[in-house]
Amino acid sequence: MRRIVSVKRRDDSLRERLGTRSATAPSSLPPDRYELGDRYTLGEILGEGAMGRVYAARDTFLARDVALKVPHKRIDEVMVRGVLNEARAAARLESEHVARVLDTGRTGSQGLPYIVMERLEGVDLASLPKPLPFGTAIDYVAQACKAIAEAHTIGMVHRDIKPSNLFLAQRRGGGCLIKVLDFGIADFGAKRPRAGDSEMAGTPDYMAPEVLMGERADARSDVWSLGVVLFELMAAQVPFEGDEPHVVWMSILQDVAPRLDERRPHVPRKVADVVARCLAKDPAARYTNATELGAALAALMVKRARPPFVVALACVVLVAIGVIAGAHMHRTPTVLVQSSVR
Repeated sequence: MRRIVSVKRRDDSLRERLGTRSATAPSSLPPDRYELGDRYTLGEILGEGAMGRVYAARDTFLARDVALKVPHKRIDEVMVRGVLNEARAAARLESEHVARVLDTGRTGSQGLPYIVMERLEGVDLASLPKPLPFGTAIDYVAQACKAIAEAHTIGMVHRDIKPSNLFLAQRRGGGCLIKVLDFGIADFGAKRPRAGDSEMAGTPDYMAPEVLMGERADARSDVWSLGVVLFELMAAQVPFEGDEPHVVWMSILQDVAPRLDERRPHVPRKVADVVARCLAKDPAARYTNATELGAALAALMVKRARPPFVVALACVVLVAIGVIAGAHMHRTPTVLVQSSVR
């Protein structure tokens, strides 16, 4: 039987991102056993998954709170490359919508790679009750497009865009700020394996059909994923569903995407048209990249501009609702930047 790596069910991804421990996850060292030198001290676990943990940490040199991501003690070279790839990819992007990488290193004699990132409080979009008001959903995805657009400009493809990788925080001046997380499987347009191959990577519900077929992943593959996110935020369900990954794959490959305004009739037709273009089976029929999609979303938002105080209040309310919902579901109520540990 061929082993599938890095393909996650949606509920597994959420549990890992929000810190629910798995009985089958590899064991980690106790916080005081990681050899980090004198600079970083570890606190509570913020997130845990099959590959490692994210800790609340303190940078003692600069006297600031950070998040520190470190793999489990059993790690192979593929995992090491994934950790380093995430740091390098995020470090190349300057958008305010990308979480900042502050430092990298390896733990003493253990040699485990770690990443130090900015620490933000808030919730990811997977934690928010849905459906969201369509204006809010458009705003959040339009912000994400700004980060992804910068990546596309340098030829980078994210390849794992989904609600749990879009983090909602509050701006210092009010309003909401979306941060795109987890560039661990980002690449520069290399050909990807077919569905079921041992190197398939991503989350089934959000993977573009050409990626599943082993074709070259490019900016339009990310546009597809952004379209799935838009659909889910406004319809409270993904366009292609199934209990097992292969069922989702077959639906993505064979079924025509449902219209958003059929699932949620009061969504304006122009909004549904944008989503439908993102979900075109033929990549050539989609927006070319996140810049084009962002411009289309911005045009929709112009007609729905709201006073700044209303935007700020809405953000506070949504973050509070997300925290309460997470606590009710026994999740870690505060999610910090880059807590996806796969």
